[in-house]
Amino acid sequence: MAHHIIVRNPEVTRTCTRCKQTLPISIFPTHKDRRARCRPCWREIRRDKYIKTNTPEERSKMAAFNREWHHRNLENGKCRVCSQARMEYGQYCETHYIQQAARLNIGKCSLEDVEILKKKFEDQGRKCFYTGEPITLGMNSSMDHILPISKFPEQRRNLQNVVWTTRNFNWFKRDFTMDELLFLCQSVINYFNR
Repeated sequence: MAHHIIVRNPEVTRTCTRCKQTLPISIFPTHKDRRARCRPCWREIRRDKYIKTNTPEERSKMAAFNREWHHRNLENGKCRVCSQARMEYGQYCETHYIQQAARLNIGKCSLEDVEILKKKFEDQGRKCFYTGEPITLGMNSSMDHILPISKFPEQRRNLQNVVWTTRNFNWFKRDFTMDELLFLCQSVINYFNR
């Protein structure tokens, strides 16, 4: 099954039905039942509902239960989110590790995005996209944007622009494009071969 990445036009705007502000379409949820309100309004609605339906004591009990549950999972060698067996390195199972890494690198992601990133990791042969070094999730893995988001911010959520790499190489690449990176590497080689 082919997945198509939809890049939303940043110039298109929509008016929130709650706060009446005209904002870029990227500020609105993509779910068809929630498109009328902007994300900040949805967050406020959810927070208000949570506060109204739960007393401070209930909220405190829920927080304590969640902390205890996460701690018990970690002690038993399970993922801190879902109770599946966790990876050798880290606190998460493979799925939740990828989801956490995706949140840091591309922002909010769905389980479909996680599956795409898992498949990309397998398609790369569990090796660095740039160097071919073996990658172990949770140990030396990192996600990199081929087109750096510092220069191409519109490419942040584009999963076709994301590859798996080692942490060391991702640190080395920083915000270089492929052409800039290759030029830098060639300059180093030329300098030492003179």
